[in-house]
Amino acid sequence: MPRTWIAALRRQTQASLAASSGVESSADAIAHLLAGADVVMTTAAVLRHGPEYIRVMEQFVRTWMVERDYTSVAELRGSVSMSNVPDPQV
Repeated sequence: MPRTWIAALRRQTQASLAASSGVESSADAIAHLLAGADVVMTTAAVLRHGPEYIRVMEQFVRTWMVERDYTSVAELRGSVSMSNVPDPQV
């Protein structure tokens, strides 16, 4: 649900959008960034896996971006928000 709201609000507000729930993995972090989150927080995953998990997540995100020709997080941020897709209802 938070990701849906982030995608809906991406271009509707000047406020920064933070994903602060539902982020358990690197894939979750990417999904929230694609939806339009400015930042992603994952306290539960860090507590569960230890502080070194942040490096694991970062490396996954970097590899994912390279494989898809993204050059920065800013470039991917919001690329699948409701304002950037042909049919937002989908």
